[in-house]
Amino acid sequence: MRPASSKDNLETSDVGKSEHFTFASSLLQAIYNKLFIWIVGKINSVISQKLANGPKSSFLFEQLCINFANEKLQQFFVAHIFKLEQEEYLKEGVMWNNIQFSDNQKILDLLAGKPCNVLALIDEETNFPKGSDSTLLNKMNSTHRKDKAYINSKSEHDRHFGIRHFAGDVSYNTNGFLEKNRDGVSYDIIKTIEMSTNRLLHDIFEKDLSTNGVKPSKIAKFIMTPTNSMRV
Repeated sequence: MRPASSKDNLETSDVGKSEHFTFASSLLQAIYNKLFIWIVGKINSVISQKLANGPKSSFLFEQLCINFANEKLQQFFVAHIFKLEQEEYLKEGVMWNNIQFSDNQKILDLLAGKPCNVLALIDEETNFPKGSDSTLLNKMNSTHRKDKAYINSKSEHDRHFGIRHFAGDVSYNTNGFLEKNRDGVSYDIIKTIEMSTNRLLHDIFEKDLSTNGVKPSKIAKFIMTPTNSMRV
């Protein structure tokens, strides 16, 4: 059965399995589309309010990674909702009014697209034996100082740089950038895992426990049963 609309009430009519599946798929697609737009809107709204009303603070390496992911998500939304849809309208000759939208592609180019982008410079400096957070910042300032999406350090003693993100300007403190980019698990984390009684944690951190001088505990391995319970 499916709803059949009328002016004053709602009626139902019999449909086959194929038509029912098509309707259900269309319904789920519509819900997903609206939900995606709603989530992106909420995220942008919260970020914009915090940047506009909050204190002028700086963020660390982790926040740069998070904001890069947000930019990728925003570009996915822009590409599929605006760019591709409008290109399709042009191909089909559909009459419509051109929709103006903000495109964050230049921000993504700065972060990860063009040669010597911000993330590439971080990786490059991480691999240099004498690389430091200070030399990284100098390279970024020198390379991207003319980019409108990049905010240069205020002085040679300033350890910060900024990115004009889609949601607003964000300042980043480069202290610890290279160390965090090496993706090593800190000794404190390894000790915490070693003290844990969770079997799975010991299993997935076994290599890190060994290389950091912590002898992995001899804990029996487990298998997953159909009921998702742990059985030694």
